[in-house]
Amino acid sequence: MAELVTEAKGLRGDGLQAFAVLNGADPGAWTDSADAITAFADFPDLTLIDAPIRRRKAFANAMSAGLSVNELAPRDPKASQELDTLVSTIKTAGKQLV
Repeated sequence: MAELVTEAKGLRGDGLQAFAVLNGADPGAWTDSADAITAFADFPDLTLIDAPIRRRKAFANAMSAGLSVNELAPRDPKASQELDTLVSTIKTAGKQLV
């Protein structure tokens, strides 16, 4: 994916930015996820958004029901907060690009 982004940036010349999200991150202390975060340094054309989606049962339950975690009952506040943070971060990044 990083190679495609680099190629597209070279062809377009319009300030294309590509964002990445750490999905399926460790829910705890992030020890295993730290390596994934560090690896993004090798891909300068990808900007890692600081709004990880962690491995939570609520995400799997919501997907199997065709719902967002914000629509799932009972509601998992941690999963909902992670999704809300991701959406908010993407909206903010988009406004800065305009």
